[in-house]
Amino acid sequence: MKRFLLCLALALLGTTVMLSQLNCAAPSTNENAAPSANANKTSTTNTTTTTGGAAVESELMQMERDWAKAVTGHDVNEIKRIEADDFAYVDPSSTLGGQAEDIKDAESKSFTAESFDITDMKVRVHSDDAATITGRTTIKGGKYKGKDGKEMDISGAYNFIDTFIKRNGRWQVAASAAVKVPKS
Repeated sequence: MKRFLLCLALALLGTTVMLSQLNCAAPSTNENAAPSANANKTSTTNTTTTTGGAAVESELMQMERDWAKAVTGHDVNEIKRIEADDFAYVDPSSTLGGQAEDIKDAESKSFTAESFDITDMKVRVHSDDAATITGRTTIKGGKYKGKDGKEMDISGAYNFIDTFIKRNGRWQVAASAAVKVPKS
């Protein structure tokens, strides 16, 4: 969840290493666009690039949207469903963390936002059990209360990359990273 709280840091190197360890193939470059929105002030515009089927693309993009809703709604059970037990992230402040930190943040309701939008999603299915999603998250009115009790404004746009793996017939996010997009 902290991945969403401080929003997503683009650690492509770490994800590339993970994918190479999974012996994944390179992605294709087919692209399609289809906008959508959800009612929990989390909206998405999706673009897909895959070597996999449309059903996998759709499932993974829905998981991204569900994850955003879980984070903004402080839904610990949904976070546990979506994040692998060994989930790891790098946030924009270069902090490393995992599922345990996200659960603590959800339980303490450390994160609030007026809106949390996901756009420009691209799904790359590398094998039957490995995929990545890249995209942009834009947070408006985002606040994160740190362990020191200080509240930070985390509003802004962030580019992200998430690595999904399929274990025991179920997709989960295994790694995530994000970087804040500089204001132009």
